[in-house]
This record gives sequence, structure tokens and C-alpha cells, in this order.
Amino acid sequence: SALIIVGLLGVAAALLAGWELRLGLRAALIVACLLGATALLSAGHSLTLNISPYKSLQQTLRITGTRVIAERSSPLGLLSVVASPEIPLRHAPGLSLQALQEPLPQLGVFTDGDNMTVINRKPQAPQQIAYLDLMSSALPHHLQKLQRILIVGSGGGTDILQADYHHIPEIDALEINPQLVDLVDDTFRGFSGGLYRQDNVSLHIAEVRDFLGRSRHRYDLIQLALLDSFNASSAGLYALHESYLYTVEALQLYLQRLRPGGYLAITRWIKLPPRDTLKLFATAIDALQRSGRQAPELQIILIRSWQTSTLLVKNGNYTAPEIQAARDFCTERGFDLAWLPGIRKSEVNQHNLLRQPYFYQGARALLGAQRQTFMAQYKFNLQPASDDRPDFNHFFKWRVLPEILRLRGQGGMALLESGYLVFIATLVIAIPPGCWVISSASVWPFCSLKSR
Repeated sequence: SALIIVGLLGVAAALLAGWELRLGLRAALIVACLLGATALLSAGHSLTLNISPYKSLQQTLRITGTRVIAERSSPLGLLSVVASPEIPLRHAPGLSLQALQEPLPQLGVFTDGDNMTVINRKPQAPQQIAYLDLMSSALPHHLQKLQRILIVGSGGGTDILQADYHHIPEIDALEINPQLVDLVDDTFRGFSGGLYRQDNVSLHIAEVRDFLGRSRHRYDLIQLALLDSFNASSAGLYALHESYLYTVEALQLYLQRLRPGGYLAITRWIKLPPRDTLKLFATAIDALQRSGRQAPELQIILIRSWQTSTLLVKNGNYTAPEIQAARDFCTERGFDLAWLPGIRKSEVNQHNLLRQPYFYQGARALLGAQRQTFMAQYKFNLQPASDDRPDFNHFFKWRVLPEILRLRGQGGMALLESGYLVFIATLVIAIPPGCWVISSASVWPFCSLKSR
């Protein structure tokens, strides 16, 4: 319907422009505009918007027996709930390859055909969600006993279940889309068990920075859930997408709202060559230094699974027992250490082997005296995002474009952030109309004088 309205506004603009410019053949112009409006209104009944076949939703619907069982639409996006009874969904990002247990039965929830989260079936016993302890995001639960935590982007509730497994007494769940909460707690309450109605869960429909600005609570853990789609993130579709979640100022705010000894945990998808994980690491360093911390290397732990990385920033220095607990956590689950205080080179790149220990090398360089030189020479933009420039997903450097083009036969085009292709295409499309508008603007005063 919005497309029809926009089209009619274009017809109206053409009619008004022709009338104002005193163009001849007014009757013909009126007839043409009326025909255009009629065509738009007639076609409107048959118009459908088709989701790109490359999005996660369309790919999932190719699975035998999969179907959309519910939809919700709002300015925050189109939510599509997918059931797959014949070939069950198995969504547990960063799950250890040593895991032997199957995830709970799940319903997939897609936002605008991507950004999948899941609604898990209510567990009948704690052992059924033990697999959630084998994800990289479970690390903070093994360093100390947590009392009150804040989950940012609680979505379908997987992180709430993970907290329940570790017996967290107070959980503040933050979700910006009320329709997603309604799906979990009302529409599919019989399936999920109504996670947000639990006694230990307090639900807040809000944006995190606004919420923390109003809240007086301090937390043992602030956990930013895995919010982005793997497909879109890997393809660079977020390159032009602003995000105020991962700016230096945002991380400073998160750290301020932690209790002494509390943790900030952020989980991201792994991309190679490393980009956003290292950029987030650099952002954490900046946030700590601007907060007056003189030795950020003593307050950061970075680990990676085969698919995700988890950055853990402490409000204070890590103790020897915490460091040993992090080492044990990774060893037992087959995760790799990328940074922790006192790390040895022999400890890195042990399980999910890379050609080089890229994450460890990047972390060490970002903490070193030659940090700015490293970021300037690196193939991707690692400069921390700020509130003035909240482009966290901007990794592309124009000087690398010739190298990417030379490597296109070897898969080099995958290194080009796809968002920039849209940006360039939009510019090319805009140039001819823009030139016409400029030339028309220069002629307009003479037309007006002649008509008078």
C-alpha cells in the first residue's frame, strides 16, 4: 500500500509541476496523470513483495515440510515464525563441536527474512538445556557466581534459558520489539512455557542505552546477545548500517552500570580475515582508557569457537582463579583463547586451527605501542566507532579495492562489503536525475519571468 501511495504522490507532483510551469497541452497532461493514477490503483490489488531468495528465510523454506505458521508486521520489521516438523531446526550459535546433546525443539523467528532467532520448547528438566553451557557465551557464568544480569536483545529467550541453567536469581530481559515478546509469551506460550512470565525475569521493552540512562540498577553481567544474521554479517550487508550498541560511548556506559567485578559480555560471528571481532576489541580498549583505566590488557578476555567469538570485559582486573577458570572453560569445550592476562603464545590456535593465530596477533598489536600503525596498515577499518560516527560495520578501505579486484578469481570479491555495492549503484542511478534537477533549477527563474 505504501508503494501505491508513493507512486500517486509522484503523479501528483508531475501534475503540479506541469501546471506551475504553464506547459501547453494541459488537458493531455491531466489525462496522462489520471491514466497513471488509475493504472497504479488497478495494479495495487495484484502487487506482492517477494523476499530475496538469498535471505535466510527463503533458504529455510526450501527444507521439506517447513512452513510459515505466524507473521507480525510493524515499523520494526516483518516477523515470520517458521516450523520445521520433518527436519527439525537446530540453532545454537557457537556450540562446541564436542557437544553430544541435541538442542531443544525450536521454532525459527526471522526479522525481514533474516536475523534468525528461535523460540525453544519449554524444557522438562534442567539437563535438556545443558547444551547451552557449551556455547562461548556461557563463559562469564564460570568465572564467578552471578546474582543479577541484564540480557540485551533477549529475543526468543535462548539467553534466558542459559541463565536459568546457571540458576541466576534476577534477570532483566531487554527487547525492543514487543511483537516478538508477544509471540514468545502469548501466541506460542504453550510451546515456550512463557519465559518472560518467570518469577526471576523482569521484562523491559526499551532500547538499551535509554534503559540504562533511566535505570539505577547495577549488574554482575551485561550480556549483548548475538543480534546479527550470520548470512548478512558475512556478506557485509550491514556496511552502511548505523549501530549505537557498539560505540566507545556505549561500552563506557555499560561498564559504568556494572558492579565492581562485574562483566560485559559481547558475542559476535567469526569472520575471516578478522574484522568486527578485532574492531570490538579496539573499541573496548578505547572505552577502558577513556574511563581512566591504565592497563586494559588486564581487564579483557577474548575467546573464539569455530563460529563465534565472545569478548568479556571486567569492571576491574581479572584474578588468577578467574583466568584459570577461563582456560579450563576453553579446554573442556574445544574453544580457543585469543587474549587473556598473562597469555602465552603456545596457548593459542589449539582447537579450531587457523593458518596463523590471527585473533591473538591482532589483539596483541592493538594493545601494543604501535596500535595506530597496525590499524593504518591493516586491510580493514578497525577504528572504533563513536556516537558521532556510529558505523561499527564499516570495515572497507578504498585503497584495498584494487587488491580485491585482482583476487576476484580466487574469491576476493567476498572481501568487498556488499553494502557498498548498493551505495555505488544508488549513486549511479541518482546522477542522471540529479543533473536534470540542477539544469531545471537553473532554467526555472527564466520560465517564471516569461510566464509573468
